Amino acid sequence: MLNAGVETLTATVYDGETVMDSSVATLTVAEPATAQGASTVAASGSSTGYTVPMQETGTPLALLALAFGLVSTELVYSKKKQ
Repeated sequence: MLNAGVETLTATVYDGETVMDSSVATLTVAEPATAQGASTVAASGSSTGYTVPMQETGTPLALLALAFGLVSTELVYSKKKQ
């Protein structure tokens, strides 16, 4: 549901073309109550409300360097002398 209101939902379980079970549910969604003096924060644009900063993910450079080193040494030393 995109907006507040009442909607009736029907779920039906089939086994092939045979109806095995059917259920009907009524869903009621109300507008959220806002506290007096509370403000909403827009998802985009600048805002003065408190937001949680995103964490830096970074790239695991050490693992990338290790993988490159292992591949390059295998290429250099792949032929054994007998």
